[in-house]
Amino acid sequence: MNHLIWDHIPDASQALLFFSEEEHMQLRHGHLPERMNQTWFRSFLDASPGFLLLRTQLNDQYENLQRKIYAECCMRIGRLNERYGAFYDVKDYGGDYINSRIPISQTHDTTGFHTDSSAAGYFPRAVGLMCVRPAMEGGQSLLVNAANAYSHLIKNFQAAEALLNFSAIRDIVTPGTEFSLENLKSNRFPILEKSDASFTFRYMRYWLERGHQKAGESLPEGYIEMLNALDYYLEQTENQFSILMEAGDILIFNNTFLLHNRTAFTNAPEIEHERLMVRAWIDY
Repeated sequence: MNHLIWDHIPDASQALLFFSEEEHMQLRHGHLPERMNQTWFRSFLDASPGFLLLRTQLNDQYENLQRKIYAECCMRIGRLNERYGAFYDVKDYGGDYINSRIPISQTHDTTGFHTDSSAAGYFPRAVGLMCVRPAMEGGQSLLVNAANAYSHLIKNFQAAEALLNFSAIRDIVTPGTEFSLENLKSNRFPILEKSDASFTFRYMRYWLERGHQKAGESLPEGYIEMLNALDYYLEQTENQFSILMEAGDILIFNNTFLLHNRTAFTNAPEIEHERLMVRAWIDY
């Protein structure tokens, strides 16, 4: 697990990866530099810092080109999952996740720190986000290292290890999944799965608590207190990497040990200027 730990919070200005003038010309023609191969991408993802941030400097007038470059980045890393479609537009659809069975990503609300996918049978190893257009105000992208959070918890919360390994129910929100009490109760897994060779942290508090509420099953003693301690760590700005993505920026991160969030945002009044991100789930 030590190879996943952040020794310090990455600085946004240092994390940004730019292209040379020659490489930028290649981008304009829809081609990624040859140096950006599978090994190059995965070297950022499979150990600290666990993410990479590319600044293409292509604004939304080049949206088709943005999407082409982004697709090439994702496909060089691994296989695209099509559960929501290979590329899923993340924007405010005007929905209400509290009263409807929809992902929070379809709203303008802050999402809370989480890893993607609340389905027991599927968990993407990496998540990609490309910014087509930023919001008029807000919408910063945030990352926190779950390996750091785990190290903090086990030092400061006595029962953390056992509680993190409790197999908790998650509400069913994945498209195409039939909702039933049986399916709900079988959609369960622990927050943490850890061995000498692997570390997987799966967290979305809202779907976890709502899953148990719908199933009528209580959580173990001390569990809520442990979640509160975890959330307190996640919400401290000194533990967060923060970036306000610009048009054309591409953020790809390891979903097994980095939790992500976004701040609430306000859109421009014109539909064509609303915040638009494109998400991809990548398996490898």
